[in-house]
Amino acid sequence: PRSTTPIGTYSLTIEARSSADETSSLTHEVEVKECQAFSLKAIQAQKNICPCGTETFDFDITNLGDFTNTYNLKVEGPAANLITLSETRVTITKGETKRTFAFASNTCDSLGNQDFTITATPELGTSIQSSSARLIVDSCYDFDLKTEKDLFNLCEGEQDKIPVTIN
Repeated sequence: PRSTTPIGTYSLTIEARSSADETSSLTHEVEVKECQAFSLKAIQAQKNICPCGTETFDFDITNLGDFTNTYNLKVEGPAANLITLSETRVTITKGETKRTFAFASNTCDSLGNQDFTITATPELGTSIQSSSARLIVDSCYDFDLKTEKDLFNLCEGEQDKIPVTIN
């Protein structure tokens, strides 16, 4: 079948006609399968970092098809501007898995949930795969306030200075 033929089961009918106008036909079922199947999977779907930190997400691409194929990768989603891919084009032989990386950076002004999706488009075949991940940028401002004593006695109109230590 053509590469543009949709996957599925088709009926193929062969008909023969004699010069005496007698006919005979034979029908077979033909299955068109996905010969370019592949998967894309996020190894860690969520990671936490502090502002201005960096993090790496791992993604596995597995060629489940019958032939070597090349996949074009791109980042999409609200946090796409925070993500850089280790490569945007990957060639994988049949049965092989290749790990690729998404690097998160420039997170100084991006508190909270930052979602992104990696999309893989094969050069052969029509199936597109995607996998999403979430980067959580926590505030990470860790400090303690301490006073020398916990109890202060004051009368109306009195003032006192309370020393505070910030760790």
